[in-house]
Amino acid sequence: MSVELFHDLKDLIDNAQHPVLAVVLAEGCENFKGKFLTDFETQVQNQFNPVHLHIICYREEPPVFPRPLTQAVYYFAPKNYTPLFFRHGMNAMSVATDIVTALKMMEGRSYVDAAYEHNETMHTQYQETEQMIKTEDTTQFPSLFQQARNFAKEMWHTGKNAAAGLPVLVDADAAFQRFSMCQGCEFLKTDSFRCEKCGCFMKTKTQLASASCPIGKWHAVTPQKQPA
Repeated sequence: MSVELFHDLKDLIDNAQHPVLAVVLAEGCENFKGKFLTDFETQVQNQFNPVHLHIICYREEPPVFPRPLTQAVYYFAPKNYTPLFFRHGMNAMSVATDIVTALKMMEGRSYVDAAYEHNETMHTQYQETEQMIKTEDTTQFPSLFQQARNFAKEMWHTGKNAAAGLPVLVDADAAFQRFSMCQGCEFLKTDSFRCEKCGCFMKTKTQLASASCPIGKWHAVTPQKQPA
């Protein structure tokens, strides 16, 4: 995003009294309010907690790397530039619940306690994924995969596992098996590691539990429910 847009958000966070919801959208959202923003604003209006809403229309020029997610919502506490968590795509539409989670975190609670206090299954799966990330050894893998894995883990910690179904990440062995399949696939563009079938960047996609290969070479992982 541009320096000007960052300063606008920074000023809002500095002066906010309530949670700040920063919505990052694609270029052109100033002139055309798409379905994502329309639905999100409706969700905000239909809940009762006061918030500050900030819309950012990401401009493609000049290019920024890494490119920020669009159709993404970042939740900030007042006077803190580190997001409490973020939501992406359809996962951003549980606005009332997410605002309550943000308010609980502003009171000093952890993300896990704030988001999953009434959902023992998700709380357990979150803890299991955290333990997996802390204890796995990626030194056995090639450096290219290690870089991808480090990026995936950074996304996990930054986003506080922003998906509705856990776990967000597969373990390193499963991710490497997927990645290896993609490297041998005729539809992978080796200069960018982008799939010609789905358009995704496979160094990232192969890490995600909910992702699947568009031609069926590997499949999504369904979270296991804990026994009652």
